[in-house]
Parts: sequence; structure tokens; C-alpha cells
Amino acid sequence: MEVRKLNWFLPVFLAVYVILNIAAGIFIGIAPELGIELPDWIVYVISEVMAFIIVLIYMLVMKINIRRDMQYKVIGGKDIFMSLLTGVLILPMVLFLNAFTMLFSDNYIQESSQGLLEYPYIAQLILIAVIPPLVEEFIFRGLFFGTYRKCGVLKAALMSGLVFGMFHLNINQFAYALVSGVIFAYMAEATGSIWSSVIAHFVVNSYSITINQILKLSGLYSAVNDTATGTQDELTSITMSSRLAGIFMMFVIGAVFMLLAVLCIRNMAKRNGRLEVIRESFRIGHKKGSYNNFSSEGASGNGELLSADNMSGDGEVLSDTAARSNHVLTAPAVASVAACLVYMIIMEMA
Repeated sequence: MEVRKLNWFLPVFLAVYVILNIAAGIFIGIAPELGIELPDWIVYVISEVMAFIIVLIYMLVMKINIRRDMQYKVIGGKDIFMSLLTGVLILPMVLFLNAFTMLFSDNYIQESSQGLLEYPYIAQLILIAVIPPLVEEFIFRGLFFGTYRKCGVLKAALMSGLVFGMFHLNINQFAYALVSGVIFAYMAEATGSIWSSVIAHFVVNSYSITINQILKLSGLYSAVNDTATGTQDELTSITMSSRLAGIFMMFVIGAVFMLLAVLCIRNMAKRNGRLEVIRESFRIGHKKGSYNNFSSEGASGNGELLSADNMSGDGEVLSDTAARSNHVLTAPAVASVAACLVYMIIMEMA
């Protein structure tokens, strides 16, 4: 898997995904006029299916071996528990970023998910918390993070998180998807498997529907929903200073819980013998390198770690010149980021 080729694919992926989403939206909008009744769940499934097909075509053309290059190593019970716990611990930061961006952006996911509230809880879980994590972790932690790792783990985590945020195509989700994407990448690095990030992703996505289900079972859902919606006068009576104070408190709580999440990732990395890989990714000007593949291989014959910058995706040692050419930010990637940000701003102003 090559970085430059993937970065050329990135604008194609985003452009085709946007075009297909627009086309699907138009079709869904005119479907009733054509006498076609489409269920609400089709909106969630179709977007994930389109993204998966685009990436799958790229992988087939590039002859990427899913079994060899995608890290689906089975993780142990302790790592499963720590992955669940990490997912819970990053929720306060996700909620803070959601609340903060709602100061100047709409909550699109809340608006679009209203039609699913009448579905059975299990159906909601499958549509929101099972299918998206499986597809998105395959794409962003499997393909993108797995490819960008040859440029260094930190760069790969940041870039794959950035692409993950752009994939959501709105400012509100972009912010918390970027942060959670970086965390998910380090979870995959710590365990050597993207199943850990799939589990944490499941926890994050299932939070809101699980809370709603608990409220429904307790008979409090209607009262809480009425309070949350309120009248326009009631909503506007909350001063900006009060909102900012509340958001600041959410940030403080989110930061504390995020530190605990980092400790969980450290625990997983230590148990899987990958703690040094995580540490190396944050060192500047280090003499030793880090492992470039998830399988804890990559040591040289004398026991020293090979630099991620000096190994190919297949575990082959690259020359210094070849390693320096593996820049995570190339012109197509920069253009993709700029175009996507412009698109999100335009959609926000529309």
C-alpha cells in the first residue's frame, strides 16, 4: 500500500462519495412521487455501502490483500474490555466537541436520525452502531491508517483522523470524528488489530440510542424530549455566557476522561508488547525507529527497531531517499482537505 497512490485516490474517493450521496438524496426525495416507498433505514445503509464499494474497487485495482494488509487479528478478553472502556471514556470529549460546534453549526446526525427512533432498539444498534463502525474502521483504520503508517504512527493517526472527519461532510461531526479517529488509530496500533477500534466506535455510536432506550423503559423519554425541544423563547432565554460556562465544564470533564482513555490505550499497548511503538511516535529526532507493521515485527538482526520511515508496507527496508519521499501530505491530499473544508462551510451557510 503506497501513500502517494492513496493520496491520489483520496480526492476521487471524496468526490465520488459526495456525488453518489447527492444522487441518492435526489432519488430518495423524488421516490414518493414515483410511487416508491423507501424505509428510513435505507439512508444509513446506502451511504455506508457506497463508501465501502468505492474503497473495495480501489483495493481490487491496487491488488491490496485484505487478509495480509488489513489487521483483523483476534484480540483477547482484556483488550475487548479495555476497548469498551476506552469508548466510554472518550464520550465526554465527543459530547463537548458536539456541543461546542453546535454554537455555529447544525447537528445533522440528530436531525437525520429522528426517523429511526420508532425502530426496535436492536435495529437501531445495527443501523447506527454496528454497520458504520465495521465499514468505517475497515476504510479509515484499515486502509488509510494502515497505509499512512509508513510515514510514522503519529502522522498516520492524525491524517487518518482528518480523513475520517472529512468523510462526514459537516463541521459538527468533523470535529469529534477527527479526535475520535486519532484515538481509534492509536487503539489499533496498541493492540495490532482494528477490532479494538471497531469496539470503541460501537460504544460511541450506540451512546445516544442507548440513552433514549433507557429513558423509554423508565417512562421518562417524553418528559425529557419535551424539555429538550422546548419553545423558541425558552431556548433563546439561555444566555451565551451560560452556554459557554456549561461547555467549558464539559471540556474540563472531557479532558480528564480523555487522560484516562490514554491510560487505557497505554495498558493495551504494554500488554501487547507495543508500548515502545507508541512512545516512539511522539519522540522528535529519535535515533531508534518504530515498528512499521502491526504484527510486532520489524526488528533488525541485531535486535534494534527499524524506523517506520525506513520500511515499506510489506516490511521491506526502504532507502533513506525512498523513506523521505513518503510524505503523508501531498498535493492531492492538501487539495482534498481544502475542497472538503470549503464544501462544509458552503453547506453550513446554505
